[in-house]
Amino acid sequence: MEYQFTKEQINEYKDYFLKHGFCVIINILNNERIKSTIDEIWEHPALLNDGIIKKGLPETWEKWLSDDKGFLDLKAGHSEIYLNNYWRNHLDENIVNIFETLYEDEVKCYPDRIGIMRPTKGKQGKPEWKTSEGWLHLDSNPWDIKPKIQLQGLLTLTKQDENSGGFCCIPNFHLKIAEWAEKNKELLNQNANFDDIYYFQKNAKEYEDIVKLEAPAGSLIIWDERIPHSNYPNNNEYFRIVEYMNYYRTSQINQHHKNRLAKLCLEISYYNYLQQNQIENENSNDSQQLYLLNNTDEKQKNLIDYDKYVNNNLNQKEINGYIKYKEATKQESLGNVDEAIKLYRSAYKLCPITQNF
Repeated sequence: MEYQFTKEQINEYKDYFLKHGFCVIINILNNERIKSTIDEIWEHPALLNDGIIKKGLPETWEKWLSDDKGFLDLKAGHSEIYLNNYWRNHLDENIVNIFETLYEDEVKCYPDRIGIMRPTKGKQGKPEWKTSEGWLHLDSNPWDIKPKIQLQGLLTLTKQDENSGGFCCIPNFHLKIAEWAEKNKELLNQNANFDDIYYFQKNAKEYEDIVKLEAPAGSLIIWDERIPHSNYPNNNEYFRIVEYMNYYRTSQINQHHKNRLAKLCLEISYYNYLQQNQIENENSNDSQQLYLLNNTDEKQKNLIDYDKYVNNNLNQKEINGYIKYKEATKQESLGNVDEAIKLYRSAYKLCPITQNF
């Protein structure tokens, strides 16, 4: 495939990306990393392990946790800091270098979701498990183009081909998006209240230009946010699993991104507090240390603004506030809105930074 490159082919993948708006970097993860990441997705209670769903038992896959597009978000009340393989990938030097090469700038890492689609054919699959299609979109406002590009990406943990379910896009669209926006001003009036995610109409002619990308397991797919894209349904007997990767220019981090990093680091501070005071942590596996704290160097920690936000000396009042905040998120996910509101209010008073989350 002309759009597939190795990480060493810097000039080639950079040139292709600038011309076409996307590229695929193969052999980013080895088989061991792929397997350990998939195992974490299946086995960690923050993700698929709800006590019912089991990897080898198709009869447990009926009540699924991802949405109709295959997105799997972290469960309420859980934190990414306990996902060791997740951070092993997100802070990987090779991956960070590729993003910084295309940005020509330093970056910050922004935690993102997982993508997983169940098989729809074979002995284990069901046709009704197919995810949605026809949701081609832009994660930006085509009538308000930013002066500097924003990148998006994903890691393929399983092979991606035309039947696997996977990433698809319209090549080269970033070169004509301004012209498209000018010709389609009437669509702006029809979508006056959209929140920087523009969905193309179901009958839009742009659907005719979609290309399904192929990529081996362990590849990094990167695209310009000005490229219309989506995923397409799984149409075979295997799972489709990906890990979304987001990095922003350090110079363009907005308040939303800063709040997200601050929350992440508050969770690290809370973990440190429990460790220092020898308090049992229900979310931690004592036999396994946190990758974020024990296997990262200064450059990697800087990707999440570790030194800026981590405070190992949280006072008891702040700790109590954060505990209430975590409980509030759980109650909200259970539909106990009134109880959640009470807990949120209490949390905000005790630990004011939680108001930003």
